[in-house]
Amino acid sequence: MNQHPIWKYIDDNADRLRALSDNVWAVPETCYGEQKSVALHIEELEAQGFRVEKEAAGIPTAVIGEAGEGGPVIGFLGEYDALAELSQVADLPEQQALETGANGHGCGHNMLGSAAMLAAIALKNWLEETGTPGRVRYYGCPAEEGGSAKSFMVKRGAFKDCDIAITWHPGSIATVVTGSSLAAARVDFEFFGKASHASASPDLGRSALDAVELMNVGVNYMREHMSDRARIHYAYIDAGGISPNVVQAYANARYVVREPSVKETVKLIDRVVNVAKGAALMTETEMKWRLVTISAEVIANTPLCQAMEKNLHMLGAPDFTDVDVAYAKRFQRCGRCQLGCPYSAIVGCKLRHWNTLSHMANGGAGEKRACIKGHGACCDGYGDDWCGCDHQPRAARCRMGGFENTRRRRGVCQCIAR
Repeated sequence: MNQHPIWKYIDDNADRLRALSDNVWAVPETCYGEQKSVALHIEELEAQGFRVEKEAAGIPTAVIGEAGEGGPVIGFLGEYDALAELSQVADLPEQQALETGANGHGCGHNMLGSAAMLAAIALKNWLEETGTPGRVRYYGCPAEEGGSAKSFMVKRGAFKDCDIAITWHPGSIATVVTGSSLAAARVDFEFFGKASHASASPDLGRSALDAVELMNVGVNYMREHMSDRARIHYAYIDAGGISPNVVQAYANARYVVREPSVKETVKLIDRVVNVAKGAALMTETEMKWRLVTISAEVIANTPLCQAMEKNLHMLGAPDFTDVDVAYAKRFQRCGRCQLGCPYSAIVGCKLRHWNTLSHMANGGAGEKRACIKGHGACCDGYGDDWCGCDHQPRAARCRMGGFENTRRRRGVCQCIAR
């Protein structure tokens, strides 16, 4: 592995941040309910000497830690939310919940936040010891899974003076990808009918559950007439109860609608709403819909991608041991905003895929430890690049400005790895 002068600061705190990852993994909390998880992050930020803003942007489970003076503002984005009903015994290659129906870290956000903070700590310490001007800012961002907290943080000014935001995500390969992602919206559909006995007086009932099912059928037929890149998913929030002999008077479904752009997503939502209206007409029920969240597509920023790629190559491949490979083979056998500032991301190398049993069970594996340390090292070298020269910030902002002019909005210039 090549060496960068900042990487020794990674080694100094790697064990502490691995422990943070383990502790967050042990208390999985979802969408705006990350009270214990954010408390663990606040505790570590304070121990490391950051100036801490709790309840950042008015969000109870968001936090911002800052250190340093002058120079550019280098942000590191961390997350720590889990997923519902993905509880899993650590390091066990078969499905076994720690607690039935409980939450679990199926997307690795326990590592995402910890490694991002490790990078922020190392860059902070390097700036202090070298006397280099610059501010390091750690953004603790809750509710990535379905809550779009970063969008609210942007709207409330949390990123207005941030020069660059750096993040990562656990994944199956270590790479920087210059492509985009789909814009995504979550939409709730409620149907209101009339309850009745399904055998004695079915003619008096109007089934809200029938309405949801007809809506789902209609949307599924509509798929043939959508763009190839569009995606629609749905799940029942409330199917009206568990009694089949009752005509269900209420039902609720949540849809996720995705298209390459927000503009296209809004148009597709309109079509889905029309299908829902038709289902309500067919069943003589009432329908109400509500846009829960909407997140913009990712816009690639080539200068940022190139700078991250350079540091990734300098870092080299993760140092997986034979024990790590054997661990991964056990599992192989069983087998988602705009920031308003330049943004770049890297995907960290793990030997598995998102939201799978193997990902949920990854509580303390050696490959996780290599992933956390490797991400921190790569992103720190990247942050150092921004503190030490002017041409990269200029190039990135120039690229971002082009999107601002053509799209007539403050574009997010993102380099996302998926």
